[in-house]
Amino acid sequence: MGTFTILLGGDLVRTPRLDSQLAGARVIAADGGIGHARMLGLTPELWVGDFDSVPPDLPDDLAAVPRQVFPAEKD
Repeated sequence: MGTFTILLGGDLVRTPRLDSQLAGARVIAADGGIGHARMLGLTPELWVGDFDSVPPDLPDDLAAVPRQVFPAEKD
């Protein structure tokens, strides 16, 4: 099956431990977590969210990631 890592927005500090945990993991990015994927050199399998906190300068390889869009309205 494998391990999934979900990248969220917020602060992220790259450490050897983080790199070790990401090695071989399948990645999903949630909203602004796509920026962390970019910083870590990862291409997620899926990008989910309402896309209200997406960096405007995404490289083409990240812009091509499949997306699952959810409404911005919160309950």
